[in-house]
Amino acid sequence: MAPPSLLLFYHVPKTGGSTMREWLLRNAGIRASGLPKRLDGYVRYYEAHCFMCLQFGSLFADTATCRKHVRECSKQYGSSKPAVKAGGINPLRIEWQSAGRLAVEFHGITEKHFVLEVLPRLAQLRRLYVKRGGTCSALTLSRDPIDLYFSNYHMWPPRLREGLVIPFPQYLASVRGLLTSSFVQPDCWAAGKGHLEASATRRRRELRCGCDASRAELARANLKRFDYVGLTACLNPSVFLAAEALLRLPPERTVTHALRRMSRHGNVSLGFIRSKPTCTDCTATTTSQHRVWTWHTLNASTQADVRTAAAACDDAVHAEAMELAATQLANVVNATSCVHEERHKYLRARGNTTRNSARV
Repeated sequence: MAPPSLLLFYHVPKTGGSTMREWLLRNAGIRASGLPKRLDGYVRYYEAHCFMCLQFGSLFADTATCRKHVRECSKQYGSSKPAVKAGGINPLRIEWQSAGRLAVEFHGITEKHFVLEVLPRLAQLRRLYVKRGGTCSALTLSRDPIDLYFSNYHMWPPRLREGLVIPFPQYLASVRGLLTSSFVQPDCWAAGKGHLEASATRRRRELRCGCDASRAELARANLKRFDYVGLTACLNPSVFLAAEALLRLPPERTVTHALRRMSRHGNVSLGFIRSKPTCTDCTATTTSQHRVWTWHTLNASTQADVRTAAAACDDAVHAEAMELAATQLANVVNATSCVHEERHKYLRARGNTTRNSARV
């Protein structure tokens, strides 16, 4: 029996995580007709807390998430017909020691659980796997903060009660610290990202996570706990190669298999990075309103405001991510040229200066 391998994938919204998820699913034999299975199981993000609580109860027994959900999870998976999707696993019917190669995604409702409870215990999880001759690794993605602001705005364009989209310059005040908060306190902005309401009787709910040097330092420290921090622009094939190495996946049998596994065909609707802005629940009118806002439609003053919002602390966090992307597993993923190109573009867009940045 092969030693166990576990990949903890922290999916920061709008960084290309859905593309990464699709690749992992195809390795687990899901939506991958004719491709050899290389991954023994894939735990979807909304089931991640149950997997961690039931498989590693001794580590997570005192966490708020497991105290709240462990009974519910036991009931859900202990039923005569547990709802386990294709490629998934029942955490009550396996033992991690003999489960083979597994990947677990943390996203949406399980982001907070990962950042506040799993990441601080990552060293302990690694020791458990090392004792069995296996590996436990963590992987995430980072994206240029300004691109991230626009991508979030287009995905969840904030609306007034009447359905009118709030213009991007007005929305800008709400996204300060968006990237940083993903690695410090993800729920501070996720809880309110649906709609920003404005009325005479109710205060507008905004995503004011706030950002300062101390939060940036904490986010950078958390980034350093990951085994690999990839860049959205260098996702294919660098991050895929990193995941292969961390999971100890067997090599692809043919080049065709590798290309098909990374292909966009067949599941474009499931979140691949697209050239056109997307929205989860927009009408034709709403779409026409939010799509007019791009970097090039902003005047010079508003562009300066966007740069200032990013410089508050998100620039420092992304700079750390670029540094890690250039050094972690460098001999495996061969992403150096891509990362250096992204770093050059990033610095050029900022006028070759960044505030509180890491070593760029």
